Amino acid sequence: MNRPREPFRVGPLVAEAGTLSSGYCSVEIDEEVLELPVVIVHGEKPGPILAVTAGVHGGEYVSMVALREFVFDLDPLAIQGTVIASLRSNPLAFFKRTPFVNPMDGENLNRAFPGHPNGGPTGRLAYWLWSNIISRSNYYVDCHSGDIPEVLDNYACVSNVGTSDVNDASLRMASQFDVPRVVLVDTEGTSTTEASRAGIPSVLIEVGGEGKWSPSDVAVQREGLDRLLKISGLLDDDSEARAPLPPFQSHGVMCESSGLWFGHVLPGSPVEAGALLGIVRDPFGAMLQEARSPVPGVLIYRISSLAVNSGDLIASIATPVNVAEPH
Repeated sequence: MNRPREPFRVGPLVAEAGTLSSGYCSVEIDEEVLELPVVIVHGEKPGPILAVTAGVHGGEYVSMVALREFVFDLDPLAIQGTVIASLRSNPLAFFKRTPFVNPMDGENLNRAFPGHPNGGPTGRLAYWLWSNIISRSNYYVDCHSGDIPEVLDNYACVSNVGTSDVNDASLRMASQFDVPRVVLVDTEGTSTTEASRAGIPSVLIEVGGEGKWSPSDVAVQREGLDRLLKISGLLDDDSEARAPLPPFQSHGVMCESSGLWFGHVLPGSPVEAGALLGIVRDPFGAMLQEARSPVPGVLIYRISSLAVNSGDLIASIATPVNVAEPH
């Protein structure tokens, strides 16, 4: 006789087989209690676990709208396995409209994984997300967009620190999203780098930005997540194989002096090595920096705000991985 499928638990939430459970998980950090909205869709039949996070950066709204739509349209009686979703993973940054960092300590949550139970506020939040959601999965997606002062040309990111099997599976995940390219990264402390290192195929998807969201941007993430259900085995896969995304590497351009930023090139535009991307000026109009492309490629990211600070990443150029960097 078949034993009934065990319920799935995240914090106080319990989802019986064939049901959806949603609610808040409390993360106590110093004198703050962060309330993370979490959804569990626990299929009637066993299968893989897909974890999805959104809102790791508080002003990246496309991700939060797309994940909410995706998870509440799932039928727990139809899927084989479990979906765990953290709908707004950095709540204080969201409500304070703080880009890039957790306002509790000024740290970037997506440089803090896998976190530590005795770390600072951001390290402890990362640890909760890692231990309760990400590390429990067989597949992981981190949904992002450009933050409040960022504009970009949509792309996926895949870490190249895993085994060849993990990296190949991650690239297949990336190809489920209708974006022009996948950028290969190995940045320490990001959710997907640490997931890949732990043997979990994973992808970070970047769509939209500037503190806005549109139905078309939401659809890119939402439809990609729908396709992931099939290739991960949570739904029967009756779709045609999708072509892999062309792999790229990124080259950052840093701000050298705080001031006023006047960007000249729109994301998605091809640029030559040495092309002028924008100028930083002081309040009186004197030029502080000419920001130029270090390589030929495509501009995939730039700051869209007038204000920039020394040390900011103000632009990023993507080049195909089979193109040698200049010496």
